[in-house]
Amino acid sequence: MPRILTQYRVFIGSPGGLEPERKAFRIKLNNFNSANADEFRILFEPVCWEETLRGAGRPQALIDRDLEECDYAVFILHDRWGTPPSDENAEFTAATEEEWNLALKLYEESKMKNVTLFFKNVDDRQRNDAGPQLSKVLAFRKQIEKEKKHFFGVYDDSEHFARTLDLHLARWLKNHLDDPGVRRP
Repeated sequence: MPRILTQYRVFIGSPGGLEPERKAFRIKLNNFNSANADEFRILFEPVCWEETLRGAGRPQALIDRDLEECDYAVFILHDRWGTPPSDENAEFTAATEEEWNLALKLYEESKMKNVTLFFKNVDDRQRNDAGPQLSKVLAFRKQIEKEKKHFFGVYDDSEHFARTLDLHLARWLKNHLDDPGVRRP
C-alpha cells in the first residue's frame, strides 16, 4: 500500500528585522517533519517570500500567489511595519499588510485553515519614542485589540516564538488527525 502524506503549506509574513524568527520558523517546521512525517503522514512546508520564484510581474503579486496556495499563515510584527509598495496607487501601506488582508480573505472564504498573529514585545523606551514604523505597528495592534476578531500571541525572543510555534504545530497535527477524510497510519 502506498504511503500517502498530506502536505500543508504554511506561509510566514513579516517585515524586515525578524530574521531570527523566520529562521526559527523554517527550522521548527523542518524538525517537526523529520520527527513526525512518517508516523502521522503529514508534512508542513514552510512558505517564505525569500523562496518565491522570481519572474515577470509585480514582486508582491508573486508572493501573494504563493500565499493563496497555503493552508496556514503565520504573521509576526515587532518594531517595523515594512516597506511601502512601489505602486503609488497601492491600497496597502506595506507588503505585510497586503499579505495579512489576503490571508484573512482566504480564511473567510474557507480557502485557508487558520491565520495566526504574533507581536514581539517592544521595550518601554522604544515605545515612548516610537517613530513612524513602530507607530504603525502599535496602531495595527490597537485595531486588532479593539475589533476582538483575532486572538494573537505575544513573545519575547525568537526562542519564545519557536516554543509557541510548537504548540500551533501540535494543534494543527491534532486537527489533521481529527479530519475524517485523513487516512490513519
